[in-house]
This record gives sequence, structure tokens and C-alpha cells, in this order.
Amino acid sequence: RPKVSVVICTYQRLELLREAFASIEEQTLREKCVIEIIIVDNGNTRPDMLEYLAYKKSAKFSGLRVKVIRHRENVNNIAVGWNVGIQASTGEHVCFLDDDNRKLPTYCETLSAWLDAHPDRFAVRCDDWIVNLVTGQRTNRRLQPHQRSEKLSIEEELRGNWVDSGCLMVRKSFFDRFGMLDERLKACEDWDLVARLVARADGIGYVDEALT
Repeated sequence: RPKVSVVICTYQRLELLREAFASIEEQTLREKCVIEIIIVDNGNTRPDMLEYLAYKKSAKFSGLRVKVIRHRENVNNIAVGWNVGIQASTGEHVCFLDDDNRKLPTYCETLSAWLDAHPDRFAVRCDDWIVNLVTGQRTNRRLQPHQRSEKLSIEEELRGNWVDSGCLMVRKSFFDRFGMLDERLKACEDWDLVARLVARADGIGYVDEALT
């Protein structure tokens, strides 16, 4: 069974998808466990994109298992794409990767190890880097002390949206127990997920390191 399932939703952005996929290929966890990558194709029509996805679906990668799930048209709802990916996942833990984001090499290993060490917790988060695509300048969006609390209140989260979905890793069992993302939402679906984690999962664990 894969240790981690990474869900990537993508639409018409081949160059960005290549880099996002490469960041998972570079994960150190691959040396110890299988990582599952689930690419949710949101109705792509670019021939080069379709060729790339067909190759990734058929190719064999050491330490990686790749699934491609195709929508016939763009549903324009990230909650739908994430839910499709979660339902198809077989890993113990699930994380989300937008095609314009990257995971640093120790992301999967560090966060999955934290969850293994805390079996009573459903989720963990880390800090992240913000990169200016024009200048290349990186800024560590490090949380302030009150924002790092594992007992972050719903009011605090809703007021500040401190937890980015790209920094999260969630046990698959959370979705089995408490349900999937709310597909009625056309925006802020990740905010809703974090609020549910804060409310139902006894807080979200925190790793004091920028890993994405």
C-alpha cells in the first residue's frame, strides 16, 4: 500500500504540471515507501498535454505509482477534483498539490513520519515558501507563534486562514469518517476543509519547517 497519495488537479498548464510532478519524483520518501500520484485531468484539450498524461499513466517509476483520471470537460470546481482524487487514493495519507506549486524533497517523508508518530491525530501542516515568478525571490511565509498552535480555534482560522491546503497532509481515514469536501462550494473549499479539521480532528499538528 502506498504511504502517501498526492492529488494533482490540472488544466491546460503542461509546463507547470511537469515541474509539479518532478517535485514528487524528487521526494526522499521514495527510497523507503511507495508514493501514489493521482493526476485529475480537468478536461484538458491540448494535444501535448494529453500526450504527457498518457505517458505518465503508462510509464513505470521506481517508488511511484501514477494514476490519471480524466474529466471530459472542465468542471471548474477544485472540490470535485480533490474528491475524485481522494476516492481513487489508496495511500495511508493524502496531500494536495496544485500544478503551480512544488513540494520540497523531504515534504512527504517529514509529514508522514509526524503522522506515524502521532496516531491519534488526523492532520499535520508545515510552513511554505512564496516565490515571485518574475524575480525568483523566495519568502518564507512562516507562521507567527499564535498561528502555529495545534489548538488553533475555528474562529482564529476563519479570521486569518492561516493553514494553506498545500501545506497539509491528512489521514485518508479522516475522509472515510467525516466525509469529503463540500462540492457545493465554488471557492474557499480548502478553508472549509481546514475548519473541519480544526473542529473534528483535535487540532492540526505543526512541523516548524518550510517544505513546500
